[in-house]
Amino acid sequence: LLMVPWWRRSRPARFALVFMLADWAIMASTRGAGGAIHHTVLLWPMPQMFIAATFASPWPRASRAAGAVGVAGLALVLMNLLVINEYVSKFERNGAAGNFTDALYPLSNALADSSRPIYVIDWGMLNTLSLFHKGRLELRAGDFPFVNDHPGAFEQRIVAAMFADPKTLFIAHVPGREVIPGVRDRFDRTAAKAGKREQMVRTIADSNGRPVFEIFRLAPAQAAP
Repeated sequence: LLMVPWWRRSRPARFALVFMLADWAIMASTRGAGGAIHHTVLLWPMPQMFIAATFASPWPRASRAAGAVGVAGLALVLMNLLVINEYVSKFERNGAAGNFTDALYPLSNALADSSRPIYVIDWGMLNTLSLFHKGRLELRAGDFPFVNDHPGAFEQRIVAAMFADPKTLFIAHVPGREVIPGVRDRFDRTAAKAGKREQMVRTIADSNGRPVFEIFRLAPAQAAP
């Protein structure tokens, strides 16, 4: 703000500012947009261009490259290194946040030799596992019949097929980490009505030792563990 007189005279600075404002306005007027870092990145590299052009404009043309731009560039590099250091420090201490987790690697390893149908009962695993195994796993989306309390006829047929094969494996997030609210609870209630119970195969933890995924199968409710 203190350098308004300079960037107002700089065409690159004005261009970068108009670009950022227009891009931000599009996201701000779109429901659900602009809330993630891959949306913010759409503004790049205009913020950096605006800063560099603003800092360069007060100096004579002959000294810009060696003076203002160099100092501004060095300052930006140092600031970015500090930010990266903060991210790395928190990542090492706390692990990934939210649905992003390195537990996908041991989960993938646990399924490496599986030739059984695998239903994924939540969002955030199916595509990654399919990529890791190059499509060789028999992965199926199993969350959509349980996204609400009133499944239709098509969803009921899918559920019947899911429960029919005792060799089928299921993957879900542990309680408290599910992405689709209530999906695991609806699955459990539907399984109980069908006379089935979960038989745990393995719990998968991340590198910080926190449980993230569960692999299980369904067994008759009256059968012993």
